[in-house]
Amino acid sequence: YIPCQFIKIQPLLAYDQKFNFSIWHVELRGTIDAQIVQSIIDRFNQYKDEETIRSCLKFYRDRNYTSAFEALEKQTKLKLEAPILSNLREALVEKCNYTRVEQLLHEAERSSMFTSCAAKIPYAAKWELVESAVFTMPPGRGGHQMCVDEDSRIAYLYGGWDGKRNLDDLWMLNMDTGRWTCLSLSTHEQGGPGPRSCHAMCFDSERKCIYIMGKYVDFEYRGNTGLENDLYCYDTINSEWLVLSENTEAMSGPKLVYNSQMAFDPRGHRIYVYGGKVVLPDVSDSTTVYSGLYCFDLRRHCWTKLKPDFHMLEQEQHVRGRYFHSLLIDAELQRLYIISSKRDVSLPSDLIVYDIATDTFFEKMADLAVASAAKQPMTQERYLH
Repeated sequence: YIPCQFIKIQPLLAYDQKFNFSIWHVELRGTIDAQIVQSIIDRFNQYKDEETIRSCLKFYRDRNYTSAFEALEKQTKLKLEAPILSNLREALVEKCNYTRVEQLLHEAERSSMFTSCAAKIPYAAKWELVESAVFTMPPGRGGHQMCVDEDSRIAYLYGGWDGKRNLDDLWMLNMDTGRWTCLSLSTHEQGGPGPRSCHAMCFDSERKCIYIMGKYVDFEYRGNTGLENDLYCYDTINSEWLVLSENTEAMSGPKLVYNSQMAFDPRGHRIYVYGGKVVLPDVSDSTTVYSGLYCFDLRRHCWTKLKPDFHMLEQEQHVRGRYFHSLLIDAELQRLYIISSKRDVSLPSDLIVYDIATDTFFEKMADLAVASAAKQPMTQERYLH
């Protein structure tokens, strides 16, 4: 119980885009039992007294009223702060013993004194150049995809466009040593997917497999090229490729898409695929169709359409179609997080959450750029996951 007389409720975010700020129902539970309430009030008053005494102790110490400080501390038997902080002040302010200060800081760090403060510090990326003259590295490219085996600290890179042609090479990066290893210069020759770019890729942390789906097909080749959407699996332990589906659309899965995103759910052993543009046989993107949300059950080998595809000229939906976004999953909460996107000429920088259990989308933040004071568009390229 918390003793209180008044409660202030201040709405910060509407539940839905279609709702205004409103409070529908508030329920407060408590007790007025004197035996319970009085003991809580007594503890609260004692807390206020102790905080007042500590404020006085801090004032006396800051003003160098040593006698008053020691007398009040002795009489009340209260300490102003943790002993390590008092020792730190003594070493730094009074004795200027910087060696002792460093020792105390290391001691404080080992006792997890900085944990709560460090958790509030915003993350910042730190890039380190891997010297190409030392190790063999994959050639420059765009439209590729990467995924990470967090347990082994290994990153995998597949495919992309080198400016002249699509690639089908597979590389492995040891994140501890910074050394690249080429696993295959042509996965197609080993029974894997053919050259491609703008595909989707994710890592199965349970079976140690990589899943690859989708690709971009130039307009000039769409009329005489099969537009089947295949799904491949690469077993990193046995170094083997497996075709899970030669045409996911025929299994009630997504059509051939590019710039979509995939995420693996270790709890349900499923793959979630969201967004991207559907590759149509038309010679232009004037009839753009955005892919919806699909789920592939790895145990039953079947697809489920959770949210349908829709044409960009259709009446606006709650969650707009998108590509160049990020898709992350919280396996514990069973939620998908869709971060930012690109949509034709607009660059929505929102944060959308999909609750798997309730099959519900809701907007968590309408504009990440405002929240982070970013001057650049919040697109997929600005996120690492």
